[in-house]
Amino acid sequence: MKFLQHPSDIISKEHIAIIRKEASSAVALKKLTATQLELIYEQKWLRLFIPKRYQGLEMNLPDALQKLEALAYADGSLGWTVNLGAGANLFSAYIRPQLSQSVFTDPKASIAGSGALSGVATKTDGRYNIEGSWKYGSGSQHATAFTVNCRIQSEAPSTPDFRSFIFFPHEVEVKDTWHSYGLQATSSHDFEIKDVTVAEERIFNLLKPSPYENGPLYRFPFMQFAELTTCLQLTGMSCHFLDEIKGLIAYKKGMQGEAIKDNVKVQDTLAQAAGQLESARAWMYMLAQQAWEACESGSTPPQDVLQQISLAAKHAAQAGRTSAEMLYPLAGMSILNPETELNRCWRDLHTASQHILLSPLGFAESGKV
Repeated sequence: MKFLQHPSDIISKEHIAIIRKEASSAVALKKLTATQLELIYEQKWLRLFIPKRYQGLEMNLPDALQKLEALAYADGSLGWTVNLGAGANLFSAYIRPQLSQSVFTDPKASIAGSGALSGVATKTDGRYNIEGSWKYGSGSQHATAFTVNCRIQSEAPSTPDFRSFIFFPHEVEVKDTWHSYGLQATSSHDFEIKDVTVAEERIFNLLKPSPYENGPLYRFPFMQFAELTTCLQLTGMSCHFLDEIKGLIAYKKGMQGEAIKDNVKVQDTLAQAAGQLESARAWMYMLAQQAWEACESGSTPPQDVLQQISLAAKHAAQAGRTSAEMLYPLAGMSILNPETELNRCWRDLHTASQHILLSPLGFAESGKV
């Protein structure tokens, strides 16, 4: 396995500077700025997982994971929004090719959606009438499509089943509901679909390998894909927070005017936080590489490796959060100003940590043998 790089080495310093310069404006707008979006489209960051036949990058997963972590390092809101949009664009390999061709050849293609089973699809004469509402559709302000899960009601009622559907913006009503503590520029609004009827071609299935694409990316199990990409948002933001704290400590003075960077306790805390974060990242990337190699060989990753990935992802997310919490007292009053990058990073990190895939309540399930 290649030596694990720091997120700042994955994308250019110029791009990081552009992203961070725009971050305050994005927060004020409550969505990514035009400059940020232009950079995203130019660099094709939303196209990491789209098949090459739709002009996507179809990037190998370990490299793509480092890219997504680096974007979270650059800025929490931008990283989170790209992660959700690029991750959902993976669905292009699972949606019927004629429909995918029309949706994903758009260079600005980006899906907003939800994995929650909070819609109902009533099947009649081979078509589906959809009703439902979903929370947290990140990137909804620039989305070119929306995806949802719905319970199926048919003419012959039986045990409830579910399907995944794709919709277009004119079929969806976005609500202005995202007024959060952090990740304020992700436009993670709720959205609703009322009485929209669609054909069978709108359905896709993520529970099995893609029936339309043969690449290893489309054999990687979706649950572990989602866990990895989500937890890397926490580790990326935590690396950013650690660097900001180091920058602050470099010139911060104590009560007697002494340089606190020379304080042994400060040095010890920095070292512990960095060691905790880096060891968790290394374990997670090692397992991701192992599973990826199985996919490249034409097989499915072993179940025990997938189970370990789920555990490692939750562990890395927790390590990111707890390492930041170790460092928080070192900032002093400097972190309390909401206009600062340090404060924004703290808020973004703790908002992201509330995602259900990163909940510490899932440790027991992931660690079962």
